[in-house]
Amino acid sequence: MARGASHEHPLDPKRVAAARRQLIAPDEAGDLAELFRVLGDPVRARVISALSGGGELCVGDVALAIDASENSVSYALGVLRRARLVERQRRGRAIYYSIADPRLPDLVELARATPT
Repeated sequence: MARGASHEHPLDPKRVAAARRQLIAPDEAGDLAELFRVLGDPVRARVISALSGGGELCVGDVALAIDASENSVSYALGVLRRARLVERQRRGRAIYYSIADPRLPDLVELARATPT
C-alpha cells in the first residue's frame, strides 16, 4: 500500500473479535514477558532443562550436568528462585533445587520442538 494511503478498519471484524477474545490481559502479558526475560539467559535456560530432566539436584550436580561453573549456576539458581521458578530444600549440608513452576518442563519441550 502506498505511503499515506488508508482503508477502513477493521477489514475483518470477525477475526478482530476472535483476536480480542483470545487476548491476554496487560498484567498477564507483563507476567509472561517477565517469565521469558528470566528464561532468556542461556545458563538459566540450561539449568531449567537440567532440573526438568534430573529432578532435584544440588548446585555442583547442576554445574556438572550443564558443563558450567558452580558460580554461574549458583547465580542462575538465585535468579530463578527469586522469580519463584525453582525452589530449594536443605538436607544436611546440601541444598537441593527443583522445579517449582509446573509449566516449565512443558515450556522447555515446546520451545525445543521443531515447527513442522
